[in-house]
Amino acid sequence: MNINLKFVSLDTIDSTQDEIKRLVKNGAQYGMAISSLTQTNGRGRRGRIWQDTPGQCSLLSILLPSLGHNIIHHYAFIAANAAHKCIEDETGLSVKLKWPNDILVGEKKLGGILVELIDCSNVAVGVGINLNQCEFSEELGDVATSVFIQTGRKTDIRFFTEKLATQIIKVFENYCIYGFKDILTYWNKNMFGKGRFVDVLADDGEIAITGLIEGINLDGALIVKDACGKDHTIYAAECVLHK
Repeated sequence: MNINLKFVSLDTIDSTQDEIKRLVKNGAQYGMAISSLTQTNGRGRRGRIWQDTPGQCSLLSILLPSLGHNIIHHYAFIAANAAHKCIEDETGLSVKLKWPNDILVGEKKLGGILVELIDCSNVAVGVGINLNQCEFSEELGDVATSVFIQTGRKTDIRFFTEKLATQIIKVFENYCIYGFKDILTYWNKNMFGKGRFVDVLADDGEIAITGLIEGINLDGALIVKDACGKDHTIYAAECVLHK
């Protein structure tokens, strides 16, 4: 599959994900990528608000073809691998990937991924990366970081974001040829938290399982071994790592 990038850079938008959805209704082609310096209604996984610092983040959504609703979770791994490579290549910063959709430096969040199935033919893949923030609010300071905070160097946001979009397409095209196994191998190699204890939370926030993270299986699910030695397969949940 050959996808041509069409990169559009905006100053502001309500949501790059929502803009992709609107463009699909007008016949947008695969490879359409929307970047913005800020969002007024950005969101993350499970409907959480995505707070960006205007003009300091890489905010990107890109349109890819759907290869089936049953493998929609593969797209988060594809985007994570692309972001990992782009960050390390363009900034020299060593990063790790946390299941299911976070990009970390040490214990702090550098970025996140949001994948949304638009319809049976289209997927919107969103990536947000903290690049040039000098500081964060007291609320976020303990959990978030940026490339600038880590390296002391400013990043050209448009250049970086276009490189990221190009890398996502490249990784996706390779996935179409070679399948999910290569994606998973790369992701597992750069996984954060493997071998650590974790609490897996139920929908009500209570701890459902406590155990040791063993890795990711071929379905992209998290494998957690509890104190009795039983493996639990986690397809979707909030997870809190032990310190």
